[in-house]
Amino acid sequence: MARKSKSLTEQIYDQLKDDIINVRLKEGQFLTEFELAQRFKVSKTPVREALSRLNSEGFVDTIPHKGYIITGISIRDLQNLFQVRSILEVAAVELAAVNATKENLAELESLAKITFPLIDEASYLRFTELNFRFHVLLVAASQNPILQDIATKLMNQLRRVLLLDLKKIDVEEMSRKHQELVAAIKNKNAKLAGKLMKEHIEKTKQRLFQH
Repeated sequence: MARKSKSLTEQIYDQLKDDIINVRLKEGQFLTEFELAQRFKVSKTPVREALSRLNSEGFVDTIPHKGYIITGISIRDLQNLFQVRSILEVAAVELAAVNATKENLAELESLAKITFPLIDEASYLRFTELNFRFHVLLVAASQNPILQDIATKLMNQLRRVLLLDLKKIDVEEMSRKHQELVAAIKNKNAKLAGKLMKEHIEKTKQRLFQH
Protein backbone atom coordinates (compact mmCIF):
# COMPACT_ATOMS: atom_id res chain seq x y z
CA MET A 1 0.00 0.00 0.00
CA ALA A 2 1.36 3.43 -0.92
CA ARG A 3 2.25 5.67 1.97
CA LYS A 4 -0.32 8.39 2.54
CA SER A 5 1.09 11.84 1.81
CA LYS A 6 1.34 14.31 4.66
CA SER A 7 -1.53 16.73 5.20
CA LEU A 8 -0.97 20.47 4.85
CA THR A 9 -1.12 20.78 8.63
CA GLU A 10 1.61 18.14 9.07
CA GLN A 11 3.82 19.77 6.44
CA ILE A 12 3.52 23.20 8.04
CA TYR A 13 4.01 21.77 11.52
CA ASP A 14 7.16 19.90 10.44
CA GLN A 15 8.65 22.97 8.74
CA LEU A 16 7.93 25.34 11.62
CA LYS A 17 9.26 22.89 14.20
CA ASP A 18 12.41 22.41 12.13
CA ASP A 19 12.82 26.21 11.90
CA ILE A 20 12.46 26.55 15.69
CA ILE A 21 14.75 23.62 16.55
CA ASN A 22 17.47 24.90 14.21
CA VAL A 23 16.99 28.49 15.46
CA ARG A 24 15.92 29.92 12.12
CA LEU A 25 12.90 31.12 14.09
CA LYS A 26 14.33 32.59 17.29
CA GLU A 27 13.16 32.94 20.88
CA GLY A 28 10.76 35.86 21.21
CA GLN A 29 9.97 36.06 17.50
CA PHE A 30 6.34 36.96 16.79
CA LEU A 31 4.24 34.95 14.33
CA THR A 32 0.77 35.49 12.91
CA GLU A 33 -1.53 33.10 11.11
CA PHE A 34 -1.90 35.60 8.26
CA GLU A 35 1.85 35.90 7.62
CA LEU A 36 2.38 32.15 7.80
CA ALA A 37 -0.59 31.48 5.52
CA GLN A 38 1.06 33.79 2.99
CA ARG A 39 4.43 32.09 3.42
CA PHE A 40 3.03 28.61 2.85
CA LYS A 41 0.41 29.76 0.32
CA VAL A 42 -2.45 28.11 2.20
CA SER A 43 -5.54 29.16 4.15
CA LYS A 44 -5.28 30.01 7.85
CA THR A 45 -6.86 26.71 8.94
CA PRO A 46 -3.85 24.36 8.52
CA VAL A 47 -1.57 27.08 9.90
CA ARG A 48 -3.77 27.43 12.99
CA GLU A 49 -3.84 23.65 13.48
CA ALA A 50 -0.03 23.42 13.15
CA LEU A 51 0.49 26.28 15.62
CA SER A 52 -1.94 24.66 18.07
CA ARG A 53 0.17 21.50 18.01
CA LEU A 54 3.40 23.47 18.48
CA ASN A 55 1.75 25.28 21.39
CA SER A 56 0.82 21.98 23.06
CA GLU A 57 4.46 20.86 22.74
CA GLY A 58 5.83 24.07 24.25
CA PHE A 59 7.45 25.58 21.14
CA VAL A 60 5.14 28.61 20.92
CA ASP A 61 2.91 30.59 23.28
CA THR A 62 -0.43 32.05 22.22
CA ILE A 63 -1.07 35.77 22.51
CA PRO A 64 -4.90 36.02 22.42
CA HIS A 65 -6.29 37.91 19.40
CA LYS A 66 -2.77 38.79 18.22
CA GLY A 67 -0.65 35.80 17.32
CA TYR A 68 2.06 33.54 18.66
CA ILE A 69 5.53 33.97 20.10
CA ILE A 70 8.46 31.53 19.98
CA THR A 71 9.13 30.31 23.51
CA GLY A 72 12.52 30.43 25.17
CA ILE A 73 14.23 27.99 27.51
CA SER A 74 15.25 29.46 30.86
CA ILE A 75 18.08 28.18 33.03
CA ARG A 76 15.49 26.60 35.31
CA ASP A 77 13.78 24.97 32.32
CA LEU A 78 17.13 23.63 31.17
CA GLN A 79 17.88 22.15 34.60
CA ASN A 80 14.50 20.44 34.66
CA LEU A 81 14.81 19.15 31.10
CA PHE A 82 18.22 17.64 31.77
CA GLN A 83 17.03 16.06 35.00
CA VAL A 84 14.15 14.33 33.22
CA ARG A 85 16.30 13.49 30.21
CA SER A 86 18.78 11.68 32.44
CA ILE A 87 16.01 9.65 34.09
CA LEU A 88 14.44 8.68 30.76
CA GLU A 89 17.56 7.93 28.72
CA VAL A 90 19.32 5.99 31.47
CA ALA A 91 16.23 3.83 31.84
CA ALA A 92 16.00 3.50 28.04
CA VAL A 93 19.56 2.23 27.52
CA GLU A 94 19.22 -0.20 30.42
CA LEU A 95 16.10 -1.61 28.72
CA ALA A 96 17.87 -1.56 25.36
CA ALA A 97 20.60 -3.79 26.80
CA VAL A 98 17.88 -6.39 27.27
CA ASN A 99 15.56 -5.70 24.33
CA ALA A 100 17.58 -4.22 21.43
CA THR A 101 17.22 -6.11 18.16
CA LYS A 102 20.05 -6.93 15.74
CA GLU A 103 18.66 -4.24 13.43
CA ASN A 104 18.72 -1.67 16.27
CA LEU A 105 22.32 -2.51 17.09
CA ALA A 106 23.48 -2.42 13.47
CA GLU A 107 21.99 1.05 12.94
CA LEU A 108 23.32 2.34 16.26
CA GLU A 109 26.83 1.10 15.43
CA SER A 110 26.65 2.77 12.03
CA LEU A 111 25.49 6.12 13.43
CA ALA A 112 28.01 6.05 16.29
CA LYS A 113 30.92 5.78 13.84
CA ILE A 114 29.99 8.79 11.71
CA THR A 115 32.37 11.74 12.02
CA PHE A 116 33.14 14.69 9.76
CA PRO A 117 34.62 18.18 10.19
CA LEU A 118 32.32 20.81 11.69
CA ILE A 119 33.28 23.74 9.50
CA ASP A 120 30.09 25.68 8.77
CA GLU A 121 26.44 26.03 9.72
CA ALA A 122 25.36 23.27 7.34
CA SER A 123 27.78 20.77 8.91
CA TYR A 124 26.64 21.71 12.44
CA LEU A 125 23.00 21.20 11.48
CA ARG A 126 23.76 17.88 9.81
CA PHE A 127 25.65 16.62 12.87
CA THR A 128 22.85 17.84 15.16
CA GLU A 129 20.38 15.77 13.15
CA LEU A 130 22.60 12.67 13.24
CA ASN A 131 23.12 13.04 16.99
CA PHE A 132 19.37 13.38 17.49
CA ARG A 133 18.73 10.26 15.38
CA PHE A 134 21.28 8.33 17.44
CA HIS A 135 19.60 9.23 20.73
CA VAL A 136 16.11 8.58 19.36
CA LEU A 137 17.21 5.13 18.19
CA LEU A 138 18.77 4.42 21.58
CA VAL A 139 15.42 5.06 23.19
CA ALA A 140 13.57 3.12 20.48
CA ALA A 141 15.82 0.12 21.19
CA SER A 142 14.18 -0.09 24.63
CA GLN A 143 11.09 -1.38 22.77
CA ASN A 144 8.89 0.80 25.00
CA PRO A 145 6.86 3.10 22.71
CA ILE A 146 5.54 5.25 25.57
CA LEU A 147 9.08 5.93 26.81
CA GLN A 148 10.17 6.64 23.25
CA ASP A 149 7.37 9.16 22.67
CA ILE A 150 8.03 11.11 25.88
CA ALA A 151 11.83 11.10 25.46
CA THR A 152 11.66 12.18 21.82
CA LYS A 153 9.46 15.18 22.64
CA LEU A 154 11.85 16.19 25.42
CA MET A 155 14.91 15.83 23.16
CA ASN A 156 13.22 17.97 20.51
CA GLN A 157 12.87 20.75 23.09
CA LEU A 158 16.57 20.46 23.95
CA ARG A 159 17.79 20.50 20.35
CA ARG A 160 17.67 24.30 20.27
CA VAL A 161 20.33 24.55 22.97
CA LEU A 162 22.22 21.39 22.01
CA LEU A 163 23.14 23.12 18.75
CA LEU A 164 25.30 25.42 20.90
CA ASP A 165 26.92 22.43 22.59
CA LEU A 166 27.81 20.73 19.31
CA LYS A 167 29.76 23.81 18.28
CA LYS A 168 32.17 23.12 21.16
CA ILE A 169 32.51 19.34 21.19
CA ASP A 170 35.26 17.05 19.93
CA VAL A 171 33.49 15.01 17.25
CA GLU A 172 35.97 12.14 17.43
CA GLU A 173 35.61 11.94 21.22
CA MET A 174 31.80 11.95 20.98
CA SER A 175 31.98 9.14 18.44
CA ARG A 176 34.14 7.07 20.80
CA LYS A 177 31.71 7.64 23.68
CA HIS A 178 28.76 6.66 21.50
CA GLN A 179 30.55 3.50 20.38
CA GLU A 180 31.33 2.58 24.01
CA LEU A 181 27.64 2.97 24.84
CA VAL A 182 26.54 0.80 21.91
CA ALA A 183 29.10 -1.85 22.88
CA ALA A 184 27.68 -1.97 26.43
CA ILE A 185 24.18 -2.44 25.04
CA LYS A 186 25.38 -5.09 22.59
CA ASN A 187 27.08 -6.95 25.45
CA LYS A 188 23.82 -6.74 27.44
CA ASN A 189 25.59 -4.83 30.23
CA ALA A 190 22.66 -2.72 31.42
CA LYS A 191 24.51 -1.32 34.45
CA LEU A 192 27.43 -0.06 32.35
CA ALA A 193 25.10 1.32 29.66
CA GLY A 194 23.18 3.30 32.28
CA LYS A 195 26.40 4.60 33.83
CA LEU A 196 27.82 5.72 30.46
CA MET A 197 24.59 7.46 29.49
CA LYS A 198 24.35 9.30 32.81
CA GLU A 199 27.96 10.52 32.43
CA HIS A 200 27.33 11.55 28.82
CA ILE A 201 24.29 13.64 29.71
CA GLU A 202 26.01 15.22 32.72
CA LYS A 203 29.00 16.31 30.62
CA THR A 204 26.68 17.82 28.01
CA LYS A 205 24.84 19.72 30.74
CA GLN A 206 28.08 21.03 32.22
CA ARG A 207 29.32 22.30 28.83
CA LEU A 208 26.04 24.12 28.17
CA PHE A 209 25.94 25.78 31.59
CA GLN A 210 29.53 26.92 31.18
CA HIS A 211 28.55 28.47 27.86
